[in-house]
Amino acid sequence: MDVDLISFFKKILEIPSPTSQEFKLAEFLIDDLKRRGFNSYMDEIGNVIGEIGGGKAPNVVLMSHIDTVPGFIEVEEKEGKIYGRGSVDAKASVACFIEAATRFSKFRNNFPGKITLIFVVDEEGGAKGTRFILENTDLLKRADYIIYGEPSGTRKITVGYKGRLLLEIECQTTEYGHAGSCWRYENSIEKGYELWKAIKETLMAHQGKTPFQSVSACLTMIDGGEIENTTPEKCRLTIDCRFPPKFRCSDILKMVFDNVSKFREENEGLIVRVTVKDEIEGFQTLRSELSRNLLLSIFEITNEHGKLIRKTGTSDMNLIGNMIDTPIVTYGPGDSRFDHSPNEHIYIDEFLDGIKIAERLLEKLIQG
Repeated sequence: MDVDLISFFKKILEIPSPTSQEFKLAEFLIDDLKRRGFNSYMDEIGNVIGEIGGGKAPNVVLMSHIDTVPGFIEVEEKEGKIYGRGSVDAKASVACFIEAATRFSKFRNNFPGKITLIFVVDEEGGAKGTRFILENTDLLKRADYIIYGEPSGTRKITVGYKGRLLLEIECQTTEYGHAGSCWRYENSIEKGYELWKAIKETLMAHQGKTPFQSVSACLTMIDGGEIENTTPEKCRLTIDCRFPPKFRCSDILKMVFDNVSKFREENEGLIVRVTVKDEIEGFQTLRSELSRNLLLSIFEITNEHGKLIRKTGTSDMNLIGNMIDTPIVTYGPGDSRFDHSPNEHIYIDEFLDGIKIAERLLEKLIQG
């Protein structure tokens, strides 16, 4: 076992980097990349960039995110596993990509092509880091291949994610009063929930053969009422909608607004406002030279056949894939079931396999 590598991974885990607090980890990574021979720097919003190689093509981008959800987990190694916040999502991918790129370049001076490492901020927030890279640089536009690091498991490659529409719906009554005479007034919380049920029924009617092919809607937050003995004047609902790539955000919005319009007609005097908090289109990539070489790399390292999978969540790959016509997949060690969990951990053997597979992929893409 590579003790220095495990120590490096633990150090990354020991530096807390919840969304909007990534600066300390970014500084550490930039210094480490410089020590490894990379041209590394931090852009104006805190993304970490590292480049190595003198050739112009092929340019392989290894990309992941350095922020985590809140909640520090003590970093420890036991029973062949490493525990820590971000050990799965997605600091394992960050460490894996750094080590794979280092190993590939160390014994190949003046190799044809280039490796670009991009580690973004705010993935767990509003994807500010990736949006900045897309809108203000050509780092991804000039790439020949893009591998985005998220936990897929070392034997699986993620080729599709559902789209996301995050909505806030506010219901407001024109009159409110004493709870003892509640029959005289509309109840904004009850009305909001009625509207939610109508929206959910409409969206959930679009079911495919698998969860990935189906539309889902989840009521994630309700905020209403101010005084315990007074009918609530306002209620805010937060609704998280996920949908397969065959739907667009505009399709889901139309279904929502059709329900809202009907609800307004049936509840005269009730004020309903809809705010779009986030919208990301779904994305599914086609089988490509990139995915074929990654499947072959998985088999050569593990002697097991890899698998292409589609996830019901949403990732930064959606943003990239819908804007840039470059082969892209999502791949990284770790079991996504432990994302954001209180016992987030990764098996050391899987982490080490991920490095070997990523290095083998670089050999295939750059050296042919």
